[in-house]
Amino acid sequence: MLLRICMKLSVFKNYKEKMERRSVARALLDIVCEKIKFSNDTSSYPAFYTEPIIEAIRRDASDVVEKIVNWFPSAAMVFDEDGNNISQAAFKNRASRVAALVINTSIAKHTSLSQKIKDDHCGNNFLHYVARLGPSKKLNLLSSPPFQLQLELRWFKLAQEKVPEGLMEKNCFGETPEMVFTKEHKELLVECGNWMKSTANSHALTATIIITIMFAAAITVPGGNDEKNKGVPNFNGKPAFIVFEASIVIAMVTAYLSMLLFSTILNARFTEQDFHIRRPLALMVASVSLLLSAMFSMVAFGAALSLIFGMEIPWALGFIAALIGIPMAISSNFYSNLLHDWIHNESEFSSITFSGRLNLLGRILI
Repeated sequence: MLLRICMKLSVFKNYKEKMERRSVARALLDIVCEKIKFSNDTSSYPAFYTEPIIEAIRRDASDVVEKIVNWFPSAAMVFDEDGNNISQAAFKNRASRVAALVINTSIAKHTSLSQKIKDDHCGNNFLHYVARLGPSKKLNLLSSPPFQLQLELRWFKLAQEKVPEGLMEKNCFGETPEMVFTKEHKELLVECGNWMKSTANSHALTATIIITIMFAAAITVPGGNDEKNKGVPNFNGKPAFIVFEASIVIAMVTAYLSMLLFSTILNARFTEQDFHIRRPLALMVASVSLLLSAMFSMVAFGAALSLIFGMEIPWALGFIAALIGIPMAISSNFYSNLLHDWIHNESEFSSITFSGRLNLLGRILI
């Protein structure tokens, strides 16, 4: 417990130091921008802010982009090395905070997602660029391939909603944006299929084992039955026995649900659209169900041990609780990665869509 408290304090300390550094960096940026603005001609401004604002978009540093545009409004009209304006560059670089800033603020007046790509001689539009595989540093934030592909699909579909008229346009190779997306993500789709089937295979086996063990435990209760009282369990009515039986029921139901979902995944044929919502959701529900079944099976095991040894050896209860906590903590590590990936993908787009709703509400009220 003391170690956990120390770790939390360390995390808060690091977060505080990071925020202090960001505050100092913002103040320094203001000083630099002020120095540039009042020491140079307006014609020379782009030479100072173009590369910094493009790099800020790559790093999804929305506060830096906002400050530069506040100091130099013309910075909202810069183009990156591919001829994308800052709105288009935000989508191309999967920069969600910058995209939310650009789309839902006054910056949107100076930049448009539907704007023709500057200096592109192959007929690519905005959607062709978004359809390409995202930056590896963004994809590597996610540990599981299905959520990587889900992230890519969400960005592409969001871009389609913003610029629907560009969906059927072809480039000089005769490729529509959807064709480019399929080509660019072909290897990731194969990796997703292999990863899903491998994970489902091992986890379905685990769920089957838990079901078998819990079924055997349900018909062989600890302490035996009282034959003189119609076979009622000897420990019937004791709190630990109630916990034992309830844990078996929950473990059986969740393990069975997990086994069914993983079996569905094993027999499925995977397409790109499956990973937009359907497959990642099924994976999350199946994984959480399996984790719950494993946890409640350990709770049932601990309750059975407490019924047998807890009466005569009171200190054994603490030892049993610590003993069953070890495998539960280890097994939750894999699922915490999946939960992290799911939360990351949900939060990635909530900043864009939620900010957009607030902005629309504000315009209606005004």
